[in-house]
Amino acid sequence: MPCIGASVHIFRRSPSPNSVPAASVRETVRKEVDARRATISGLLQEIAQLHTVHNTVAPINSLPPELLYIIFSYVSYSSRRNNNLLTTTHVCTLWRDVTLHAPALWTNIALQHRAGLKAFVERSKTLPLRVSYSVTRLVPKLFSPYSPRAIMATLKSIGENLDRTISLSIRVPGQLGDMVTDSVDRVHQYSRTERYEGELERRN
Repeated sequence: MPCIGASVHIFRRSPSPNSVPAASVRETVRKEVDARRATISGLLQEIAQLHTVHNTVAPINSLPPELLYIIFSYVSYSSRRNNNLLTTTHVCTLWRDVTLHAPALWTNIALQHRAGLKAFVERSKTLPLRVSYSVTRLVPKLFSPYSPRAIMATLKSIGENLDRTISLSIRVPGQLGDMVTDSVDRVHQYSRTERYEGELERRN
């Protein structure tokens, strides 16, 4: 494999810029960049493996999965927005395996963004859901979870999973006006079937 330093040196010493075809330069650079990316990827994998070995001998990981599940069940209900449960899946491989193979941990949903809601719905498998969605303010930014567009998307996701929902609480700012009327009315209509305990609030 050619050395990029040597390649650049050759290019610089060429008597004429046209002596080295541009296509050849681009191809050489592309190969060198790909090679370095592959090296970086390999090193990152080795680092991840070392972290796995380190975490394997951590005292808490000597506990059986059943006890870890009990601990994580407290985490699931102690966090107001469920963020702590999501964090446990990124601590180590063992914790991720335990949490992802325990659908009951993902049935209590109190997140404010659609991606998190989707993750909980998928990981809870077919178990009944308890959903709490509360927005106290609007942020007119495109990628904010508090933008009108994001709120509508989240309400739509909630509506798509009403057949599994046994408890539902929705609080949205009143200034959204008619933008959420259809979504809220659909949830309200569903709540009248008495298939779950419902709570709806339009905040002014």
